[in-house]
Amino acid sequence: MLYDRLISIPNLTLAWHRLNTGRNFQHKRFFRHLYTSYELGLEKNVEHLHQRLKANWQPTPPERIYVPKSSGLLRPLTMLSVEDQIVYQAVANIVALKVRPRRQAVENRLVFSNCLNSDLNSIHFLQNWKRGYATFKQRMKSLLDQGYRWTTHFDLAAYYDTISHKLLVRIPSPRDGDSETWQKVLQWLPIWTAEHRGVRVDHGIPQGPIASDFLADAFLLPLDKEMSSGPVRYVRYVDDIRLLAKSEEAVREASIRLEMGSRKLGLIPQSEKFAIRSVRKLSDLLGSLPSIIESSLPAGDDDRLSVGKGEKMFAASLKGRPKRINSKSQARFALYRTGRSPRMLGQVLQMFSHHPEHVDAFVAFLSNYAKSKPIATCMRQFLLSGSPYDYVRGQCWHIVARMGDEKLLQTLMSRARFDARNQRRSVALQWGLAAFLMACRRNGLPCERELRYLLNRMSCLGKSLVAELLEASDYEANGLAAKLLTDDSYEAGLAMVSPFIKYGVTPTMMGINSDSLPFQVRNVLATLNMGAEPDPSIDQVGILLSRRFELSAWMKWRRVLGPEYAHALSLLIRADNLYQSSRSDWLRSLNSFNDVLVRELLKHLMSRNLMSEVLLVDRNQKLVRLGSLTAPANPFSTAFPAIGLPLHRCNERRNRLPDSHAYDERTGQRTRYLSVKEQRTHSTQLQTCYAQIVSLLDPLL
Repeated sequence: MLYDRLISIPNLTLAWHRLNTGRNFQHKRFFRHLYTSYELGLEKNVEHLHQRLKANWQPTPPERIYVPKSSGLLRPLTMLSVEDQIVYQAVANIVALKVRPRRQAVENRLVFSNCLNSDLNSIHFLQNWKRGYATFKQRMKSLLDQGYRWTTHFDLAAYYDTISHKLLVRIPSPRDGDSETWQKVLQWLPIWTAEHRGVRVDHGIPQGPIASDFLADAFLLPLDKEMSSGPVRYVRYVDDIRLLAKSEEAVREASIRLEMGSRKLGLIPQSEKFAIRSVRKLSDLLGSLPSIIESSLPAGDDDRLSVGKGEKMFAASLKGRPKRINSKSQARFALYRTGRSPRMLGQVLQMFSHHPEHVDAFVAFLSNYAKSKPIATCMRQFLLSGSPYDYVRGQCWHIVARMGDEKLLQTLMSRARFDARNQRRSVALQWGLAAFLMACRRNGLPCERELRYLLNRMSCLGKSLVAELLEASDYEANGLAAKLLTDDSYEAGLAMVSPFIKYGVTPTMMGINSDSLPFQVRNVLATLNMGAEPDPSIDQVGILLSRRFELSAWMKWRRVLGPEYAHALSLLIRADNLYQSSRSDWLRSLNSFNDVLVRELLKHLMSRNLMSEVLLVDRNQKLVRLGSLTAPANPFSTAFPAIGLPLHRCNERRNRLPDSHAYDERTGQRTRYLSVKEQRTHSTQLQTCYAQIVSLLDPLL
């Protein structure tokens, strides 16, 4: 039965990995902290989800975030819960298998967006958009060179919102081959599509997940087939359709066919954008980049632009007096990839309130600055102006929380109270307000009442985002963390896993019985051995290191790590589970494991007179940092360079991650996430390092 395949553990696991590797960065930034924690208990969590899907699993109503568009209206982003995202992607996996032969017939010939990966079992669901878009441009140029100069641009109004659920499930199964499975999906789709506690409808798919990007493309397969023949060339990128011919009459005739085919699918052509014209240049034919590319730009490991190139590109994207953004793709490309520039900063601040649709790119550029009075002034003026865009105000509150001084925070407190009491505020605004109130608290301003008021009214996703903003004191018994942890949803508990490790606390220490927590959270805590000693008959550290770094099995790590074994193991388990899903978080957790390892290793070496005495605690009774212990000129790395230097390089790179420090302390440049190439390099170096430790200690233990 198809439903058994849909809810199978392999398909759910594949769906999970595809969530993590998707390039829908604007959507994923609200969930990254939950992904990393859920991954730790993945095997048990997926098994439990599978069992519930076999019984009577029900979707959870989503949250909605509304992002400004250039028209002044709003584009919705649908925030499904983590497990709803898994099931939704699992549905997309099955649809992809069913439609794959028909998709292959049109991909990179008629359709160039959201193309499936050639490997059916790849954790990367879709090909990189850059490949498809490059082919799209080549196709357009080729047709123009062949004399196809008459064209029309055909666009669909509110495309994602008008997709019929009944027609959508007929795409993979035109003859109702397994109606029971698709009836299940038809029950889920209205819940995923509706507003939180809103009216459920039978059309529309959630915007944000990569599953929707593919399903929206697959929905147009009947139209692709209908338009594939004839003298007119049909080229499509998502819902952006171009018709090209050698005569005006041919384009007009094909346009009528295209409109009728669209209406059969319940779609609405945008008549105000329809116009037939003759073109001479490729730039006139291409127009602006499709919307899918906008959310793909801010990748962590993209190439940076020099300040000079960035300034020229950004200047070229502006037009008019006063200057406004004319080429959105060019402007965003420059903003995401350019470092500090006084010239660009002035332009961005002047345009900030006039281009709310570019707020993500503006904020990415402004993140180059740790402190800036002009930025702080701009944010103050914008927040006090009462902008109607919750999403933009949320971003501004984050900036003020990061760089505002006590005076600025005090000035904006009354505005924050007003926003906090707005019953229609979105999770994006809640998150920004919480960051602002936490900054006020750090500066000694009275805001505890406002903070608790906000937390009491936050959504599940909002509470999970706040959990990572809390400080060590909040994780004491009866603190704010305990209040969030007792919430019925699992999101807040998952968000606390990283702080648990960071602050060395457990639910029991906070006065909470672990058995009362959601099972997803309990699964993660059990994996991390929190609150329980590991099985003494098994050296799990040895198993994990030998598997990940391809080392010979060595089962004496318990002797090396001594009383710190359980703590080191929890860090290593977390790192191992994050290897594929989050490279930067993998490095951070592994570096913490290395921190424990180095301190215990030094104790062994010094006790056997294999190296000179090294201070692990300074004169102020504070731990000497790992970077100092492994520095190239210090005794450890001098005596054992094959061990100390890889560990030092790993620690140095960890310090240059955005989640560790916003700026490189030496160069002042904005820090960057770990790239695939860097991860491979560090893995290779650490493989040698751990092998050297085994070789050194094996005769001694």
